[in-house]
Amino acid sequence: MDNIKKKNSVKLKRKCREIGQSSPSMMWKRSIVQATTGCARATAALAMLLAVFASTWRGGACADLVIEIPGSVGGEAEADGGRYRLDYRPPHGTPPPNFTVPARANTINFQGLPGTKYHFMLYYSNATFADLLTWNQTIITAPEPPTNLTVTLGRNKQAYISWSPPAHGDYTGFRFKVIPLTERAEGGAQNFSVERSAWNHTLRELSPGATYQLHAFTLLHDKESAAYASRNFTTKPNTPGKFIVWFRNETTLLVLWQPPYPPGAYTHYKVSIVPPDARDSELYVEKEGEPPGPAQAAFKGLVPGRAYNISVQTVSEPEISAPTTAQYRTVPLRPRNVTVPLADLKETSFKVTWLPPLEESEFEKYQVSVSGSGGGGRRLAPVVRARNDTPACAFDGLEPGAPYTVTVKTMSGKVTSWPAATDLTLKPLPVRDLAWRHAADGAVDLWWAPAPASTQDEYKVSYHEAGPSRDDSNTLSTTEPRVTLRALLAGRNYSVWVAAVSRGVAAEPRAAALATRPLAPVLLAARASDSDLRLSWRSDVNSRQDGYELSYRRAAPPDPPTDAAPAADAVYHKLETKETSATLSELFPGAVYEIQLAAVSHGLRSERLVLRRGVRPRPAQWLRLARATSNSVLVSWAGPPRRASALGGFVLRYRTAAEPRWTALPPLAPDADRAEIPNMTHGEHYIIELDTLGEPADGDAVESDRPLREEHTVRPNPVSNVEQLVDTRNMTLEWPVPGGRVEWYSLHWRPVGPGAAAGDRNLSAPAGPRARAALDGLQPGRAYTVSIAAHSHNLSSDVFTMDTRTRPLIQSEMTIVNEPGTDDDNDTASTTLKVIYTRTPGSASQFDSYRFQLEGAGAEPRWATRPADAEGQAVEFSGLVPGRLYNVTMWTVSHNVTSHPVQRQARLFPRPITKLNATEVGAREITLAWDKPVGDYTDFEVQYLTDVDQLQTLTTEELGIKVESLRPHSVYTFTVVVVAGRGGALRLTSRGRSADVRTLQAPPPAPRDFRVTRALPAELRLAWDLAPHDANGDLRRFLLDYAPQAEPDRVTTIEFPPDARSGVVSGLVPGAAYVVRVRAETGAGAGPAAQLVQHMAIGAPPRPPAAATPRELRRSSSTVAVRFRADYFSAANGNVTAYTLVLGEEPRNDTPARLPSWRDVHALPAWPPYQVTEPYYPFHSSPVEEFTIGSERCDAGGRAYCNGPLKPGTKYYVKLRAFTAPDKFTDTGYAVVYTEVDNTAWIVGGCVAAALAAGGGALLLLLRRRRAR
Repeated sequence: MDNIKKKNSVKLKRKCREIGQSSPSMMWKRSIVQATTGCARATAALAMLLAVFASTWRGGACADLVIEIPGSVGGEAEADGGRYRLDYRPPHGTPPPNFTVPARANTINFQGLPGTKYHFMLYYSNATFADLLTWNQTIITAPEPPTNLTVTLGRNKQAYISWSPPAHGDYTGFRFKVIPLTERAEGGAQNFSVERSAWNHTLRELSPGATYQLHAFTLLHDKESAAYASRNFTTKPNTPGKFIVWFRNETTLLVLWQPPYPPGAYTHYKVSIVPPDARDSELYVEKEGEPPGPAQAAFKGLVPGRAYNISVQTVSEPEISAPTTAQYRTVPLRPRNVTVPLADLKETSFKVTWLPPLEESEFEKYQVSVSGSGGGGRRLAPVVRARNDTPACAFDGLEPGAPYTVTVKTMSGKVTSWPAATDLTLKPLPVRDLAWRHAADGAVDLWWAPAPASTQDEYKVSYHEAGPSRDDSNTLSTTEPRVTLRALLAGRNYSVWVAAVSRGVAAEPRAAALATRPLAPVLLAARASDSDLRLSWRSDVNSRQDGYELSYRRAAPPDPPTDAAPAADAVYHKLETKETSATLSELFPGAVYEIQLAAVSHGLRSERLVLRRGVRPRPAQWLRLARATSNSVLVSWAGPPRRASALGGFVLRYRTAAEPRWTALPPLAPDADRAEIPNMTHGEHYIIELDTLGEPADGDAVESDRPLREEHTVRPNPVSNVEQLVDTRNMTLEWPVPGGRVEWYSLHWRPVGPGAAAGDRNLSAPAGPRARAALDGLQPGRAYTVSIAAHSHNLSSDVFTMDTRTRPLIQSEMTIVNEPGTDDDNDTASTTLKVIYTRTPGSASQFDSYRFQLEGAGAEPRWATRPADAEGQAVEFSGLVPGRLYNVTMWTVSHNVTSHPVQRQARLFPRPITKLNATEVGAREITLAWDKPVGDYTDFEVQYLTDVDQLQTLTTEELGIKVESLRPHSVYTFTVVVVAGRGGALRLTSRGRSADVRTLQAPPPAPRDFRVTRALPAELRLAWDLAPHDANGDLRRFLLDYAPQAEPDRVTTIEFPPDARSGVVSGLVPGAAYVVRVRAETGAGAGPAAQLVQHMAIGAPPRPPAAATPRELRRSSSTVAVRFRADYFSAANGNVTAYTLVLGEEPRNDTPARLPSWRDVHALPAWPPYQVTEPYYPFHSSPVEEFTIGSERCDAGGRAYCNGPLKPGTKYYVKLRAFTAPDKFTDTGYAVVYTEVDNTAWIVGGCVAAALAAGGGALLLLLRRRRAR
């Protein structure tokens, strides 16, 4: 009894052993069934908990149970022979009924039948008890799933399923689940049950084309099989809608169809063609869009003209819908070489021929159509010819000249090929009543009448010259029934044809013959002599003539004298010839004749060429010349006798011997016998000619061609306006070329007085407007007489004479002496200039004195003259202006003719300034002023030292200067020098004047190298540099100010001594950005600031006090509620942005930033510290936060850190973690919390025990009553 006083617990686990191979059509299903029972004895209370875990194997005839007894009795019970006996009904299983195991056994493995209702009884026996019933329970094993599950598709959204009952065990019915695997399947999932007697069922309202999964379970009362039979099936999709041929040609069919309606479920289309001639005879087209739209497919590489059956089906793998089928034909190939033979083209009929297609094509017949082109003609009914007939067709009864279009097609069924067409036009009827006449300008007018009932759009007119050569021919078109032929050649015989034309097709032509007039000849030359006139002409190259007709007579003179020749002829003299030239003889000299010339061809005479031509007169008898002036001549002559020649006047002309062009005087009267030729050129040799003129013919008179000629020379002009360019030993003479002709000049010169030689030279006349001559070998300073004469054609002009003198020679040198002078106002050294010179030898040149000139700006020139033999060799000029530049010039003089000058330049030294003052003094600039110096000056130089070894020079033209870029609070020495001249040896400077000046103080510059040397979350250590020479004065202090970058107006200023070069700023906000500036200050004030922007670091929060830990509020078996406050952590190192809790069963201090989660630790025996939840900030509205640890269920997936349930009756350590940044945090100390103990098992056990006790008491009471009866 003692061995069974303690509580025992029995667990039964049902498992499956693999008896055979698993079937792919079966799926596993797990379930957990828990049942409890208990029993009591009078001497002890025994509570037992039975847990049954069941699994079934579909396809194996077994149902295994594992009965586990975790609190099995040992020790003394085993010594007393304790054991368990298992008995069950029905007696089918392993081990067999009444199977015993020792009391120390933990499990009993039982193998039974599936689908069977078992009643188990477990008895305990030892030395004290025998067959004590400790546990009994009825268990139904799970049945096997159905077998032979099949699905047969039907119509109208139906499917038929059938199956067989399980091979082993009992069953009471079947349950099925239909699960759609296709999206948007109609109806959704279906669940239904079938009674035991039914082995088939009809599924209705399925979605067409959808895929379903069918699960079949076996039911035994309320128990279903753990495994199930499964089948996947797909219903037939809906048939596609109607389709059409969207495009077709000879080898391609493009079909277009509508999707099925309703669309149902499908993935693509299957399109096929029969016969399978296409390159791809089966095409699969993907469904596009939702809901789907029209789809298309193209079959290529087909046979032209063949009939094809095309079917379209929807596909939902592996099912295919019923097809939508239609027959279409490809377009047959067109015929070839559709032509209309010209021999068969008539006025009212034609014949057309063609050839069949060259490549393979299926067709049955040809269709021939004739229609009037442009809508003007009538359309004939199509003519059909069989494929085997002759490929030709004739049409008659048509309109003459009308255009037609003939179209031939092949036909395959009702599908015709592309047309093979040709255009033709019938011949129009010939024209009527053709006639012609001559028109003006050699043209011919031609007209006719069109034939009635004939169509023509133009007329073709052609002509050619009669005869075998046919040199001239042409063809032209016109839309009117008349034409003017203007391109006919003159003097020709032509044949002309006119034909009506309709669209380029000509009718039979009508002919006519005509002749044209020749063109008038053109005169080429008329050569006259004393008594005859020779004529020559030519005809136009395009004109033909048989001969020429020539007529002439003398024309009446305009004013015949009394003794003139006889009057004009009354009649014409005629001459006929076939030549193109003729000579008219025995004509009167000087007379004018009228001539008419015409061409004759085919009896037609051309227009007459009428002209007037004169005969040459007799020449003059004699010619004489006489000089009238220096450049004119008088000409006299005697004309011919008037009875021997007609005379119209005289012509007098002249020219120079070198000029071929004549200059003629105006025509002279017939009775004139003298004339004067004026304005002849000096120095030219002239040829003068006189000739007679015949009577004028149309304003033109003929000369005798035997003129009289004389020659005459004009004297050249003399030289004048001679300019001279005189040198010491030569001179150059230059003068303008005199008017007229000059061939050369003669020059002669001789000295005045003894001691020099004379000379002469000849000079050819230059081509330019001026002449120049150089006379060499002359003596310096001598007087000469020069003579010049011009010559032309052996005639000389008048002589030009002039007197002149050569320049004297100078060989002297000049030296100029000047001195700087003193500061005295009476100083004369700076105003005096002394010239020292050397003598020129008398043997070198003849001269009588020296001449000096001094020139300076703003003053009249000064002159000085010294005799050639004067004592001393110096000249002094005084009273000059200091600093001025002077030009000194020296000559030798011979009778007022000067030599070449000798020039020198000299400048006097400028006077220095007398006063130098600083008018304005600043920190970086000083303004200097000084008085104006006496005399001339150019500018001033101001010099001062900018560094120890660096001299700065400034230049100004003013009486003052502003010196900038100076160092504040520094002493400068300024020196001012007066400058005269711009550079070189002529630039002179005065003595300098100096003054010392100190600059004022200035604000110092911004400190250099402003930097952060150490940065803490709330403190900055700063450093800067400022050199002593950059202080700009006496340094007083440094001012450092800072402000948050987001609040620039909140400025805080700190003062540092002048020798400070670093400083500390504290009390800053961690994580904030600050603008920090530092500046230095002198007596002139503070200077600019050096600035930097510093983002403050964020540190982990300072460790809180030891008492600042989470406080427990309440607890349960799986949760603990804690409280913490916002003031646990200081914001000294940055604002706390998030909090989380760390919990563990061990108070470890090595808690890194990345802690495990509840999912990582809940399966461990002892939980290490883990992070309870994601970091969050709770103090938005309250400074106190309450948090429940373990309040979430974390079985499914979710966020990384899940607040999972705690273990009951466990001691935990919890601390609070605060973050200022994701990688910066600080923890509080650990606080101890507990979870409540879970007494649910004890309560359930007690309830069961109480129930068993009550049942036992009731049973005893019932037994006593029965015994009492």
